[in-house]
Amino acid sequence: QSYSKVENAAELPAALAEAFKFDSVVVCERFIPLGREIRLAVIEDETGEPVTVLPATEYLLTPEHPMRVSTDKISVTDQGLPDEDKFFATNRDEAPDHRRSICPAPLDDKLATKLADAAKRAHKALRCRDFSIFDFRIDPD
Repeated sequence: QSYSKVENAAELPAALAEAFKFDSVVVCERFIPLGREIRLAVIEDETGEPVTVLPATEYLLTPEHPMRVSTDKISVTDQGLPDEDKFFATNRDEAPDHRRSICPAPLDDKLATKLADAAKRAHKALRCRDFSIFDFRIDPD
């Protein structure tokens, strides 16, 4: 996965080129200002229903780094093994604040239920199978 924030039309081609390095499908959406970034994973039961939502992870963002980018994520070598230099990039003691995460995320019951329901609906709408992972940006307001 790759994320880029585009401020104007001139920046779009480079951002798309970077995104297409990771997949053949790219999603463009409105940027939500610094708030919270929550990741949820959904697992299906034997009938194909998305019933289990794993504990949420919150990625801590900072004003200087309002979104995670590809260099903030765990990467793999050409052999498909975790890149030793970045394997624990998100929670090593020496990791910068914008690469830290909290699991389980501190969510109130109302927000946790809303996110879990949205993840299950998205899993079905996108016709995912077995499991899926969704990142949610929570507006600061």
